[in-house]
Amino acid sequence: MRSLGTALGYRFVELGMTEDMQQFLCITTAALDLTPDDQPALKVLQLRSSGDFFRWRFAKCGDTNDINEAVLRNEAAVTLMPDNEPDKFLLLDSLAKSLFLRSEHLGTLSDMNQAIAASR
Repeated sequence: MRSLGTALGYRFVELGMTEDMQQFLCITTAALDLTPDDQPALKVLQLRSSGDFFRWRFAKCGDTNDINEAVLRNEAAVTLMPDNEPDKFLLLDSLAKSLFLRSEHLGTLSDMNQAIAASR
């Protein structure tokens, strides 16, 4: 399920086919809902992936709901991952990118400050 969703997401990024993105988001949301709570690493991966795709869709389509969803999913991924994990910086980087993009387009200083904090 995840591989199909990822393929659709990347096809959207490369070709801009919005129907692919909608299918990707449906598939990843279903996969996230089906992931058992005792597998937080898998939930983190799905949250980060879908958050990144929401950010990319915002960059292509400009719907502020997408960038807001990107921030929420990236924040959830950061929250689920323990601080001592060596790859946590990747999640913080995704969160910072989403916050920075939202700040850039909506002019919110608090998002910029959060993006800077997440980048450290």
